[in-house]
Amino acid sequence: MNDQWSTSYGQQWNPYTRQTDLAAVGLQYHPAYHQVINLAYRYNRELGLTQTDLSLDWPLTSNWSTVGRWNYDIQNHLTLESFIGFQYDNCCWTFDIVHRRFITQTGDADSQFFLELQFKGLGAIGHRLEDFLQNGILGYSDPSLSH
Repeated sequence: MNDQWSTSYGQQWNPYTRQTDLAAVGLQYHPAYHQVINLAYRYNRELGLTQTDLSLDWPLTSNWSTVGRWNYDIQNHLTLESFIGFQYDNCCWTFDIVHRRFITQTGDADSQFFLELQFKGLGAIGHRLEDFLQNGILGYSDPSLSH
């Protein structure tokens, strides 16, 4: 739409049943680096899936920011996944804390806490929290890369 707003739409139409099998629509507000809000709707006839997805990565101050996601199953009135977190970033180190609640493949609710302390210039070992956030928030920007 412009430099700050974008939309996406996809639909798979089945000519034999004359019905939509898959559909997705999204809206993204991305005014600057490390500022993004997403809203999406997804539909899958075969899986009986009708869900919304809201996510954000937004600075609160020059050093603090928040991240979050809420993925909701409309048909079953169930939150599939949600997380909220805070990030602190300065010239020398970053600290992240995120709480995640989600539904497992068995249908049980589970939760996780992520904590990460990174001293810049020393690198990281293993799967970083950044990977999780990039997968959960379209347009996520690692704040530690802005310094």
